[in-house]
Amino acid sequence: MSELIEFENVGAIDVRISKRAKRMKLGVKPDGSAYLVIPYNVGINSNAINRFVSTNADWIKKQQSKFEQVQTTFTPDTEFHTHSHQLKIIIDERCTKAQAAILKDSIRVVFSPRMNYKSEKAQGFIRMVIEETMREEAKKHLPKLVKEHANQHGLQYNRVSIKKAKTRWGSCSSNKNINLNLHLMRLPERLINYVVLHELAHTVEMNHSRKFWELLESICPNSRQLDKELKNYNTEIY
Repeated sequence: MSELIEFENVGAIDVRISKRAKRMKLGVKPDGSAYLVIPYNVGINSNAINRFVSTNADWIKKQQSKFEQVQTTFTPDTEFHTHSHQLKIIIDERCTKAQAAILKDSIRVVFSPRMNYKSEKAQGFIRMVIEETMREEAKKHLPKLVKEHANQHGLQYNRVSIKKAKTRWGSCSSNKNINLNLHLMRLPERLINYVVLHELAHTVEMNHSRKFWELLESICPNSRQLDKELKNYNTEIY
């Protein structure tokens, strides 16, 4: 069950009831929208919710301000690269419509001088090509990386899937299926390795308990610092 409720000084919050939740929990998505999860056995109590949201209003605003970032506007001067490709935006008189090609080590996007490459449509086209490049890179790189780390540390997993997730860099199911975000392909290699090892650690410890962090630290030294560094990146804003 989910209900959008308007709160004074905070705005609309998506209030959800969860059978798995043990306590009320607030969160803010990358798009700035806030949500509140309420335990099923508590139900929606307007007074309790208002007090909880009011107490945490400053925190909500602080988190929302972190996501008040502007997406990169890709131009011929923009320096942007994925795991193994460099973006090249070219203006060519011979071009009659937007064209793109994924080459060995570059993403080539060509526009006519008569086209506005800063328009929403053109920028969307560029991002589509970038994401397709990352998807192909991820399919080649990530399953192999998971296998290497699993073999090195004696960990067992079932399957690796590549997805475009909105909030998570990776996840691991109770069946030991690992999901990895294609946007990992624009992160530094040390953070890609961290996410892979993080999810492999979940094949043993499914929560973020002390045992989990001890295991992760044993296979990925400095894991807490890497986790902190990962928070500087966003799955949707780049």
